Amino acid sequence: MAVVLVAATAWLGTALVSFEVGFVAALLLAASPPVFALARYAILDMIFTAFLFGGVSLLAVAALKDRPALQWPGYLLIAVSVVIKGPLAFVLCGLTFGLAIVASADLRRRLLGLRIVWGLLLVVALSLPWFIYMWWRFRDAFLNG
Repeated sequence: MAVVLVAATAWLGTALVSFEVGFVAALLLAASPPVFALARYAILDMIFTAFLFGGVSLLAVAALKDRPALQWPGYLLIAVSVVIKGPLAFVLCGLTFGLAIVASADLRRRLLGLRIVWGLLLVVALSLPWFIYMWWRFRDAFLNG
């Protein structure tokens, strides 16, 4: 999944700026010790990060490059990240998009041009069955961690 994260970084840099920016960003991320270390452990953090970053990248390109069809696979990837680590994905996405909306009128216009409500409903509809099943299967043990 670290390779997927590096590839998503290259794609995002290329889609938003240029091939050179995407390539350098991917190299910098690949050379980052935390990415290398997390790729070697059997924990869900790298999987979560790859899916969340992939989803947010698709949403960013959908908004900033006027490619609205990309938002739907973005919401799908975010739903997978919610299943992996729970509501943390909502918090990280909400903070990121909230700060972007507050920081710039142009970003506000572009991001609010996405179908955020429908996307949020899609993420909840795709991830909620997993949480219902886990609660039904494990009851309070699931809620208590």
